[in-house]
Amino acid sequence: MTTKKPNPAWCKAVLAAINESGYLSYLGLTVDDMGDGFARGSVVIEERHLNAFGNVHGGMLASMIDNITFWAAFATLPEGSGATTLDVQCSYLRACGAGQRVTYEARPIKRGRTIVLVECELCTDAGELVAHGVSKLFVSPAIQPPEALFERAAQLCGSLPARYLDT
Repeated sequence: MTTKKPNPAWCKAVLAAINESGYLSYLGLTVDDMGDGFARGSVVIEERHLNAFGNVHGGMLASMIDNITFWAAFATLPEGSGATTLDVQCSYLRACGAGQRVTYEARPIKRGRTIVLVECELCTDAGELVAHGVSKLFVSPAIQPPEALFERAAQLCGSLPARYLDT
């Protein structure tokens, strides 16, 4: 993985493209911030996110974990590399219902040449832990190359700033 620091202007441009994506829009998820080895986001739980018992569906929580762990890893990938999720492990710890805001934050805990292990916590605004997750991602230049995302970010922002700050 890289030791360069991501450029905040680049992160902002990429966040615009991420948050416009179809799946995240459909679920109402946002990635609010990402940087050197982290990503965080939030969602207000809506009726559409609930199971038959009136609690947030486990699949929604798993989607949140998969989403934010990917972007935490992505911010630190080497130039020209993409990634894809190999697996997601979710521990559901507390029920929550419609109207509650859930924030989620992830950080890589182990980086190898081709595998990144990322940990995530989902919490209510009161700080109650709703779920904990761990995701394993495969890194390769041949998988989900970032250029398509960068092209979309440049369209939204006029131009894409440099990815890394000079150190």
